[in-house]
Amino acid sequence: MSHIVENWSRVTGQVESWQPSAEQAPGLLKLRIRRVAAVPRADGDAYPTLLQATEGDVLTVRLSASAASTLRVAAGRDIELDVRRGRDPDLWFGRVTP
Repeated sequence: MSHIVENWSRVTGQVESWQPSAEQAPGLLKLRIRRVAAVPRADGDAYPTLLQATEGDVLTVRLSASAASTLRVAAGRDIELDVRRGRDPDLWFGRVTP
C-alpha cells in the first residue's frame, strides 16, 4: 500500500476547458498553470506542494460543479484554486481557495 502525503498547492491559471459531469461526480477542468504557491497550514507551516516548476503546463483537475460555479469557470478565464494530488500521479483534485 502506498503512503499518501497531505499536499496542497495554490494554483493560478487560465481555463482551457471545463467538462462538467452528467452525474454528481466531479467534472474535468483543464488549466494552464501560470503560478504555483504554497498553501499555509493553521500551525504556520505550509503543506508540501507537488507542482513546483509546472508553470506553462496544462493540468487536468477534478472539480465539483459547485466549486466550478463559485469560481465562474469558463474557457479563457483566469482563476485561482487549491489543488492536491491523489493516489495516482495524474489524479488531481481542486477546491475553492479559502
